[in-house]
Amino acid sequence: MSIIKSVLKDTEQKGGEIMNRNLLKIEMLKHGVSNQELCGKIGISGSAFYRKLNGESDFTRSEIEEIAKILAMDHDTIFSIFFGEEVS
Repeated sequence: MSIIKSVLKDTEQKGGEIMNRNLLKIEMLKHGVSNQELCGKIGISGSAFYRKLNGESDFTRSEIEEIAKILAMDHDTIFSIFFGEEVS
């Protein structure tokens, strides 16, 4: 089982999605990937990307898989960005 599928399976069992946009932005900066470039690679518009970053809609499974590949993310990073727990 791939790392991405493992993370997605773990998350489905735990339930809920809390997106950490700051960690995603850090990963993008580390890899020199702009918002526009990432949008083009995962096949969504800039406005859809911003809605997802702001929590107005969720990234799809295929979008998460593609982002993880583009940014060479490990299991922990994927989980922290897309499925981390809410901090109160």
